[in-house]
Amino acid sequence: MLQLLEEKQEGVLFAELRNKILKGDGKSWSAFLEKYSRFIYSNALKQCSDFKDKEDLVYEIYCGVVKKLCQDNFRVLRDFEGRSDFKTYLFRIIQTVRQRILNLRNRQRKMNQQREDPEAISCGNYIPSGAVQFEEELRNCLAHVSPGEKQLLKLRYREGLTFRELAGRLSLSDGNRAAYEIRRILRKFAPIKKLKARFCWREDEYPYLAGILSELLFE
Repeated sequence: MLQLLEEKQEGVLFAELRNKILKGDGKSWSAFLEKYSRFIYSNALKQCSDFKDKEDLVYEIYCGVVKKLCQDNFRVLRDFEGRSDFKTYLFRIIQTVRQRILNLRNRQRKMNQQREDPEAISCGNYIPSGAVQFEEELRNCLAHVSPGEKQLLKLRYREGLTFRELAGRLSLSDGNRAAYEIRRILRKFAPIKKLKARFCWREDEYPYLAGILSELLFE
């Protein structure tokens, strides 16, 4: 079935589909999926050949890639600059989604082991309750943060620039303007506060969560 769909769309140009999708043409989005479904599925399958539950994993990857493509009003398609073939770009997305799913599975597995073996905490394998939900919610928040906004957060929280230094680096009027921009971006992470209230994380659990934040925000 996928082969028939791919053959049907073989002559359709990526740029043509992208332009129509960004103009709100729903039929073009369906045509886009028809054109690239076999590519996504086959490459996900190749990367999951060593897993016993590869069918489930491939399905998760496929759904994750499709979600990534249409996220934030098709930002991936808008940002694609055409420096390489789109399939090369798409292959990197497949790899990224696969790794994210495996990381989530690994964290969930460790959490399950931890419930069965409380001594794991003393062995340094402790994962805070809600870590998986934290990562998922964080990814949802980051989908609404532009590359420029990520760079601003990186300069502030990774490189430690003051608001005045930020203003100078980014040609903003003054430090107050830089502070306003930081607060505006941080409001996009408001859903994280609900998780904090739900799981009541302790102070010694924050380094682990901060590691996830750093990994995703500055990747």
